[in-house]
Amino acid sequence: MLKILVSCTVLLISIISMAQNADIVKSNAIIADEQQNYAKAAGLYEQAAKLYEEQGKIDTFCIFKAGQNYVRVKDYSKGVNSLEKAKELNYEDLKLYVYLASGYDGLKKYDLGEKYLLEGLEKYPEDKALLLKKLVYHYSKARDYAKTVDAVDKALPYYPGDTKMLLLKANALLSLKKYDEAIDVYKSMVEAEPDDFKAISKLGIALIKKTEDSYKKEVKRYKSLKNPDRVDYTNYRKKIEHISTGYKDALPYLEKARELKPTDKLVLNCLVVSYNRLGMKDKAAELKLVLEH
Repeated sequence: MLKILVSCTVLLISIISMAQNADIVKSNAIIADEQQNYAKAAGLYEQAAKLYEEQGKIDTFCIFKAGQNYVRVKDYSKGVNSLEKAKELNYEDLKLYVYLASGYDGLKKYDLGEKYLLEGLEKYPEDKALLLKKLVYHYSKARDYAKTVDAVDKALPYYPGDTKMLLLKANALLSLKKYDEAIDVYKSMVEAEPDDFKAISKLGIALIKKTEDSYKKEVKRYKSLKNPDRVDYTNYRKKIEHISTGYKDALPYLEKARELKPTDKLVLNCLVVSYNRLGMKDKAAELKLVLEH
């Protein structure tokens, strides 16, 4: 009888000790989380969840927080595994969908990233503004340019004048070769912030890309003529001259961008193209030397 009593007492002490250990580890995880020591917090939350499981308890908060913090430190595989487990256990929180999307984006599984953001949007309509903004960055990262433009248009009413989103929209339009639309957005940004390097340089680059595209198409068209005569050549030169005004339009923005960042290679290369097309060979040669050093 005494042996049984002793055994029960030992077992009870062991159970209490395990419970206390789990609570202590969880408490330490919360402290590490608050101190933004996310790697440490992830490990501690995971450890606490396992200790609770050994007691026959399921702590979905610890499972979720382990996943959230693993995503924060870019351990995406561990992160999504924990987050999926929390979801299977019916843990519900807006951040669950946000971090699942972030984790899958980190793994370049963009279809799953989109799935969870859209699911979150459906479940948490009161947080529509935040989730639309997350979709903007998701589609941009996934290089889904058409959806990026659409997402920005939906998100901007909640974030009027957000320059980061406007820049992503303009960049997406540029990638889609919707040059005039992209140029309009860049111009609106330059008007709002005349010394913003990104907006100024991108406007100059967009003008160059639009002009180069038209220039190359016209050269290709002329070269495809079987027996061009003098009239064909005259018309060709007129079109090239008209197209080349785009290089002149780009110059003020590119030169201003160079003043702001003298060593930016993309800006310098665009200036070389412009100077060459406009017959300003000395300036082009000068910049080529800068690029070589």
